Amino acid sequence: MSENQFENLGKTIYEKYFENGFGKILKSEIDTIVFHSYLLGKTEILSDKNQIDYNKINKNTIYNFSLETGLSESTIQSKIEADYYYQLRLNKGNKQTEEQFNLKEFIENQLKRKNQNDSEFVKEGKLKVFIANPILKKQFVNALSTAGGIPDFSFNKDIVSINVFDAIKILEISDEAVNKVILEKSKNYLYNQNDQKLKQIAEKTQGGTAKETVKNIITYMGKTAYEKFLDAAFAALFAQA
Repeated sequence: MSENQFENLGKTIYEKYFENGFGKILKSEIDTIVFHSYLLGKTEILSDKNQIDYNKINKNTIYNFSLETGLSESTIQSKIEADYYYQLRLNKGNKQTEEQFNLKEFIENQLKRKNQNDSEFVKEGKLKVFIANPILKKQFVNALSTAGGIPDFSFNKDIVSINVFDAIKILEISDEAVNKVILEKSKNYLYNQNDQKLKQIAEKTQGGTAKETVKNIITYMGKTAYEKFLDAAFAALFAQA
């Protein structure tokens, strides 16, 4: 923190001590003020206007803040989220950051940064998005719910899982593109089998919707279809997005 920031912090706390009668300020309120000043002292998360850009906060940022303060990462996440909404209230509920959230763009950026070789990237028909930033996570979940998607936090609180077809809809990927990738990934497996019925299913799925394709394959092969090639097909599809 700069000398000017230390001076402003001292002035703010001093004024708060006299706001409702000397010494009646709560420790939690002092903590809130000090933590906000702490964030303002971190140049890596400041905007060009020297204001906190909460969207710049990532997993590494949270980890470093945890080391510096001696607080757990989950506590740091909670304090960052509380600070964000406290500042919104101080600014009379200005929700400009939330209004600017672009769901499609956010997922695309997540896909660009994701290691497509990660076997956990797509699993059992769900796309996993890692979001350590509590503010971005809330914005993402709200936008996803508005778009009709259903988020799942059961695996990890920092990982939001969404149905692959929700992601496909948001990314505006055509049925034709989805079918092409699925059939390419399944072709070797399906046509190397001696089972004529399996061949017929492969032929039947061509030209149908992506959901019909997956349904037909799973109807015959069961859940193991995901283990065989469907997750690999979706991972390949999202790698192209």
